[in-house]
Amino acid sequence: MMGMSHHELRGILLLHLGSPKSTSVHDVRDYLREFLSDPYVIDIPALNRWLLLNLVILPTRPKKTAAAYKKIWRTDGSPLIVHTRNLASSLSVALDHRHVVRWSTRYGDPKATLALEEFRNLGIRHITAIPLHPQYSWAATETAIQEVNTLIREKYSEMNVEWIPHFYSKPEFINTVANKISATITAAKPDALLLSYHGVPERQVRRVEKSPGFCQFGSCCEAMQEGNSLCYRAQCFETSRLIAKRISHSANFPAEKIITAFQSRLGRTPWILPHTDALLTELPKKGIKKLLVASPSFVTDCLETLEEIEMRYRDLFLAAGGESFQYVPCLNSDAEWVNGLAKMLALPTNTPVS
Repeated sequence: MMGMSHHELRGILLLHLGSPKSTSVHDVRDYLREFLSDPYVIDIPALNRWLLLNLVILPTRPKKTAAAYKKIWRTDGSPLIVHTRNLASSLSVALDHRHVVRWSTRYGDPKATLALEEFRNLGIRHITAIPLHPQYSWAATETAIQEVNTLIREKYSEMNVEWIPHFYSKPEFINTVANKISATITAAKPDALLLSYHGVPERQVRRVEKSPGFCQFGSCCEAMQEGNSLCYRAQCFETSRLIAKRISHSANFPAEKIITAFQSRLGRTPWILPHTDALLTELPKKGIKKLLVASPSFVTDCLETLEEIEMRYRDLFLAAGGESFQYVPCLNSDAEWVNGLAKMLALPTNTPVS
């Protein structure tokens, strides 16, 4: 809060990926076009990206994706949008009157420029911004940072922004996730806990390695160090280690029963291993019949958690011989997460922070 007077308002900007406006094929196509046109998401030469998007993806994918969204759509809209709006609203209530909380999406609406306009109209010059992605990634985190930084440089130069680019190891995040998992473990008594993270192409991990050739997608992820400080895969494994340490005490659940894997891969390019769907078909053969699944790369339930994990992955595991598959919901706007987020932002609150 340096350089900020006691009475000056401060802006809090929560950034998320986004969602189609509706489950119509038209709206889903518009969303996919914007999302997949981003060079941070499909990081290949512009012409190749245009050809892939317009000749391969958009002719077929929108109909399939729209059908998937219909399975999870709420009466009040997209789960991601509803939960993010509720989180921002609850955080606003938790914080004191000097903080103005707004949220935006990288794709779809509302755009970041809307929040920045509101901040300007309120005379806000200092902003704390946090992409709601625990682990740093090129395709989710960096694109959000670049978009907001560009807007501020070009249109809102009177403002300065402080970034929280990741929070994969923050105790306020780890403890909240672990507490939620522990409560479910006690009741479900699973044979194993699968922590399924969103996958990324290997080439995107290599983009942020500190020295060429450091990333081997294996033992280099066994501990966080300078060379892998922004490695998405390494951060995910560190998240798993920290969660395992916490629940080994709170739920007496051994770390060797916790499995880390990566979901949602697309195309033929190499994606980080191991793959969640491949593991799900193998686990029953190894005697793991009762499975508990959580996804600590998401703080908000969305298509990848509600349709991919809770529906498709459940069917896959049960068809492979599994007997019980239980998904642990994301943090969404749970009170403990709202409180933890306020503490993580290092801001005074109107409610106690445990």
